[in-house]
Amino acid sequence: RSDIGISHLARHCRGIISLNLAHCRNVTDKGVALIARRCRNLTALNLSFCPKITSIGLMSIGAFPPHGPSLTHA
Repeated sequence: RSDIGISHLARHCRGIISLNLAHCRNVTDKGVALIARRCRNLTALNLSFCPKITSIGLMSIGAFPPHGPSLTHA
């Protein structure tokens, strides 16, 4: 539940299509950017209640293809 775990996930689970990171307090913009670069099949991403995710991290989601993913963030 940190950027280290996200890094491992992004390297080894590139085919993932849905990811729920809600309430992961140690995930940062860096981890979100890594997901955006490596997990190109992602269609749903939940970042609700992740206090270290800022607008910079959310902008990295813009690197996805035009039709994905749906994003939840609170």
